Amino acid sequence: MKRRKILFVEQNVDGTIGGSHYCLLYLVQKLNRNIYEPIIAFYEPNQLMGLFSKEGKTIVFNKAKNVTFDNIVLRKLINILINMIFVFRCIFFLLKNKINLVHLNNSVAVGYDTWLVACLLTGVPCITHERNFDRFDRFNRLNLPLFKILSSRYNKVLTVSDVIRDNLISQGFDPKIVETVYDGIDAEKYRQRVSRTRDEIFKEFGIDKGSYLIGLIGNIREWKGQELLIDSLDIINKQVSNFVCLFIGDVSKNSDEDLKFKDKLVKKIDQYGLEEKIIFTGYRSDVPDLVNALDVQINASIKPDPFPHVILEGMSLGKVVIATNLGGAIESIDNGRSGFLVTATQPQDLAEKIITVLRDDKLRKSMSENAKERIKIFSMENNLINTEKIYKAML
Repeated sequence: MKRRKILFVEQNVDGTIGGSHYCLLYLVQKLNRNIYEPIIAFYEPNQLMGLFSKEGKTIVFNKAKNVTFDNIVLRKLINILINMIFVFRCIFFLLKNKINLVHLNNSVAVGYDTWLVACLLTGVPCITHERNFDRFDRFNRLNLPLFKILSSRYNKVLTVSDVIRDNLISQGFDPKIVETVYDGIDAEKYRQRVSRTRDEIFKEFGIDKGSYLIGLIGNIREWKGQELLIDSLDIINKQVSNFVCLFIGDVSKNSDEDLKFKDKLVKKIDQYGLEEKIIFTGYRSDVPDLVNALDVQINASIKPDPFPHVILEGMSLGKVVIATNLGGAIESIDNGRSGFLVTATQPQDLAEKIITVLRDDKLRKSMSENAKERIKIFSMENNLINTEKIYKAML
């Protein structure tokens, strides 16, 4: 049987590596090669392209940036032209490579006016992931009608949690095309990526062996909640002072907003006198080693995080994850058994739960075992079965 070609498109352009990249990597690694041939396209080079290239043809499909000068009419005309040229490039690529299905990896709001249009004109089915909790009335009055018309033409929208599915349906998306497919993880394979001991990690960062290690995994962005955690650490420091916290993740060099937020965090850390207790690691390729060394893992998002894959990674390694009660964390964590959910607006609540976990070895151990059991629900096998079922229906 001739294999069906699926084009996967990752449209992130902020220079960072995030959960969407890893979720896509895990999917193409497990994809049935007897039936499907993956082709992976990125808008910019990234550190994972070497791994992707082992799974299928991997390319950088550059997308020109829109112009931003003051003349509104001329700006809109030029940007329309830029978009039209890109659509023609997409059409040419689909036809030349005989693509059978396009799977966009990010959001209904990205690619609807380019890849989706190209698919509609060539008759190629197009599905998209929705990995964000978004309100689409943020579009200006000129773009909103176009978005509503085109986004209804996706063949399927895969949401990473029921929270995201409900959000889309509440904004008018047809429930028939919106389906929840939880991101999956191969827990055993993730565990095998651990190559260094806790002692080795402590030595690298100069951490005293008697210290507790707390960690938050996520790129430095305001909604990721690093500030909430810093406020909690100030409270914790007055009761449990022997701790160090790692902020594991990069800051986008392309975002002035993110860079300013990083500066704000540094100033607050200085204000609280926590300079010796908080470490920004930047981008790390050895995240499993760092997570494995943690005593407790935090997901402090102050806006709904659709379905944080880092929670699954922590659970795979038996980490007690404390997360804010927003977004997909509500669905992945069994509150009080495999981890804790806390209020996103209350540093005191987060601090109390962290102190509870750090001080109670028996509780930490039981929650660790419960986390490793619960992760089976979110296996890569379940993700693959549900995803390939959708591919089969489209093809």
